[in-house]
Amino acid sequence: MKPAFVHRRLEDRPDLPDAVKGKTHPLPGRPVSLDEWAAALWQDRRIRAAVEVVEGQSANASNFPRLLRAVVHSATVPEGIPFAVAWDDLEKQIQKNPPEWARKDKRGLWTVLNSVRALRGKLNVPRERFHLRARDLYLWAGLIWK
Repeated sequence: MKPAFVHRRLEDRPDLPDAVKGKTHPLPGRPVSLDEWAAALWQDRRIRAAVEVVEGQSANASNFPRLLRAVVHSATVPEGIPFAVAWDDLEKQIQKNPPEWARKDKRGLWTVLNSVRALRGKLNVPRERFHLRARDLYLWAGLIWK
């Protein structure tokens, strides 16, 4: 058996579970609910150990979805918000045909969520990790590049 540092690919690492290597994901690339995702992640002992460190107490399966939800929400934007478009131009576009992710501001005009603006910055660069497809269905944001 080779030492871990010699392995060049995840598939060659005997110390990693199959889920980490990508061999056991039933439907890769499909949207997943946070509860389903939390249940799958909770099976990994490394996740349980990390939760114990973060929480400062013994790991509890009932607290983990709350912790995961907070982390995921901080890096999520609704699906369908175009990137690399100036915010002013994007707001002009959504006045004509408001998408479901648009919200009305105090003046009654359609606008982009402030959380999206804060995450993407003034140049509308996609830095989010996840896209929210439905109320509780999340999709990895890296799929927009495929």
